[in-house]
Amino acid sequence: MRLSRDHRLPRIPRRVQALAAAAALAVAALALGVIAPPASSGSGDARFAGGPHLLVSIYADAESTLWLVDPADPSRRQALFPLAHAPGWAVEGTVSPAGGRLALLVVPPGARDPATDTLLLVSDGGPPRVVARGLDLRGGLAWSSDGAELFARRALPAADGSRRYQLVAFDLGGGASNERTLLERDDVGGLYPVGRAGDGPAYAVAVGAGGSALIAIDGDGATSLRPLSPGVTREWSLSPGGTRLAYTEQRGTSLRVMLLDLDGPELRTAEATGSISTGGSASPVWHPDGTLHAGHFGAGDGEIQTAGADPAGAAPGFDLPLGWSPDGAYLALRTFGGTGPGDPGAQGLAVLGPDGTSRALTDEGLAILGWWHGAD
Repeated sequence: MRLSRDHRLPRIPRRVQALAAAAALAVAALALGVIAPPASSGSGDARFAGGPHLLVSIYADAESTLWLVDPADPSRRQALFPLAHAPGWAVEGTVSPAGGRLALLVVPPGARDPATDTLLLVSDGGPPRVVARGLDLRGGLAWSSDGAELFARRALPAADGSRRYQLVAFDLGGGASNERTLLERDDVGGLYPVGRAGDGPAYAVAVGAGGSALIAIDGDGATSLRPLSPGVTREWSLSPGGTRLAYTEQRGTSLRVMLLDLDGPELRTAEATGSISTGGSASPVWHPDGTLHAGHFGAGDGEIQTAGADPAGAAPGFDLPLGWSPDGAYLALRTFGGTGPGDPGAQGLAVLGPDGTSRALTDEGLAILGWWHGAD
């Protein structure tokens, strides 16, 4: 079963800002050699792009260029800015839930260790500014639901050669970028930010030899811990209201989406009893209306709300959702021609539109960072 190609989804003058101020914010990045000279195709400003657009990066060995892509016609696109980086290390990034702020992790030219030398850049649509140095590229990024707070990871070397990890938060409100350390652990293999919904706790996941556990950090710094799995977990995603956590659990070669009620004790597979997909499930994402979507391998819908299901055997391959546009009109997808994780087949990227049409993104080196939603 795969996400349907013919499912129909519901359809759903900004003041010109002074560009001199935006240019000033980029001075630090220019000094570090991160923002490359303007691309030959020109550069743009995402603040004035109306409606939802895919924000993508196109990788080259030592430079990546960021673009806005029209989901209704992927051939229509706008260059934003190029970023120079250490050869072999692609830019990582994420867009805030409302679609108006971009955060980037960049290993700068000349850096020796992506675990300790990574830069954090933030853009509100114009040239990015450097917010922090010395972050861990592999730790990832996560937002608060209002886009005013950003979470990342620092990896600090320990005397015995291992690493201790810090969960750090950046307050981006009002143009500031104050950094706070929320948590530090030296007894885990990895610490990953998950985010914060409303005025609730900040969440992170610790993964180690004992499995995976969710850590909640209250405003006063108090922490609580809940086990998620005896194995590895990934793709953690808070529901829009912050009451549930969906994630992918891996046990050996088996994948399945799990759902945790954050206000209660319930932890369960995100599929109804008796309708479990024989091949498993992965890549949970939330629609803005609060329904959960995921990709399945094999038969069975269950409780997960996908964008529909092809009749058994009607279409080969499977799709894994990457994320909905903020208005819920478009869904970004990873596409696979095989049967499951052990046989993924040919891979690609696509966007599913309100009319049910799937449009492929075929550029070599293209990665989807998220959904931008500029001025309407």
